[in-house]
Amino acid sequence: MKLYVASSWRNPIQPRIVKLLRYHSHEVYDFRQPHLGPGAGGTGFAWSEIDPAWEQWTAGQYAQALHHPLAELGLASDKAGLDWAEGGVFVAPAGCSASLELGYLIGQGKACWVLCYDGAMEPDLMFGLAAGGVVTTDVELVDSIKRFDWSLRDPLAKGPDADPDRTIESQLMAERAIRKTYIESAIQGLDRIADEAATMANTYRDAIVHWDREEPES
Repeated sequence: MKLYVASSWRNPIQPRIVKLLRYHSHEVYDFRQPHLGPGAGGTGFAWSEIDPAWEQWTAGQYAQALHHPLAELGLASDKAGLDWAEGGVFVAPAGCSASLELGYLIGQGKACWVLCYDGAMEPDLMFGLAAGGVVTTDVELVDSIKRFDWSLRDPLAKGPDADPDRTIESQLMAERAIRKTYIESAIQGLDRIADEAATMANTYRDAIVHWDREEPES
């Protein structure tokens, strides 16, 4: 499987996860050593290449730096990796870039996992969008990728089991079926909330009736 590993330069675990996935026969895009795009064969982009004092930039300096040739080259390489990948692994802790990369992959309907060891990050609701889920050990990550049910992903996305002969009509039908399942699940949840609200309302009504029947103290 072609995997994009999204993480941080500050995360010392990232290189080990890249090696682990390659050991298990996965192709991996490593932002530290990109093999795609204009930066292929290099050491990956770092802001310090533009300015060693980048951490002291103003917002305006940062906005300008995004258009620096080195920044544009780094972005093009990482985006090439995202488009090439069939799935992604977010390795916590990581920052905004890795989160955006994960969201980009999920938005394309690609299978994604969040690798989070104890204490690596605070709970975050939106990671629930990752079809592979949150895994907490290396063994769990490798096993989850191996056993992943590709029917859980977006039917329009490409993957190792993608059928090139599928018609647009069948793809759209599959997409509607998944959306219908999501909507039905949401309706069931709303129905449960409505039932709980009705029960609570009846309890309050009974309490009011009981209070009205009580004789005032003399």
